[in-house]
Amino acid sequence: MVINLSTLYDLFEKDFFSDLFALINIGKRISGKKDIYIEFNQNSQLTFTDGRFIYLPKKMKDDIFTAQGLVAHESGHIGYGSFELSFIKLIDIFSKKYDLPQYFILMIKSGSNCNVNVRKFL
Repeated sequence: MVINLSTLYDLFEKDFFSDLFALINIGKRISGKKDIYIEFNQNSQLTFTDGRFIYLPKKMKDDIFTAQGLVAHESGHIGYGSFELSFIKLIDIFSKKYDLPQYFILMIKSGSNCNVNVRKFL
């Protein structure tokens, strides 16, 4: 009895969560950060990061090979690239616009134990 591999592959149901955990693991290893999350964005075809989340287009759920490359690229920005410089500039802009100390803005970003309603200032 010979079983065609393509037939077996068609019967196999992809395990989305194992792929997601693998992508998160890639992001953590490349960036050197423990708090990396992946979100598949239904409303955008762009791949981007905010420093904590890596947003991938929804269609990447079915293309794990391409998703790996995109996650590696974005996590490189988080760990080594241009992301930190942009964030420092953003802190400076918020500090000047709302007349708040830069340290205060940085504490809000890092989620420190400051119980302040951020929306009140923004």
